Amino acid sequence: MQETSNLIGPGQIIILCLIGILSVSFALTFFLISRGKKLKSADGTVFRSEEELKKYEELVTKLEPLFDQTKKDSQYKDTLGLDSSFIKLLTQQGFINLKTLLKYRYQFIKLASLISE
Repeated sequence: MQETSNLIGPGQIIILCLIGILSVSFALTFFLISRGKKLKSADGTVFRSEEELKKYEELVTKLEPLFDQTKKDSQYKDTLGLDSSFIKLLTQQGFINLKTLLKYRYQFIKLASLISE
């Protein structure tokens, strides 16, 4: 009786090699494409297009006054049209309970509109 072997035949080896070569070439192509030109903002955030970078930097410039640590309480008045108490809670103290959070809900809406413009 003839023994049947579970070995891979020569045709199957060629097919497996071709599949391996194609897989590696697709992986390399994807890697090289994804490594394409990436743009970085001043704070290190990475963008794929000049347009996204420009929008982000404009937004950062617009919102920077919220985090200006050199301002005194009296100078917070009307920063970007937001209440000074809201800015202080947002940037320094936080909203410790639901009542405080809800008290400033319209300030959050103003802030959201500033961010989405």
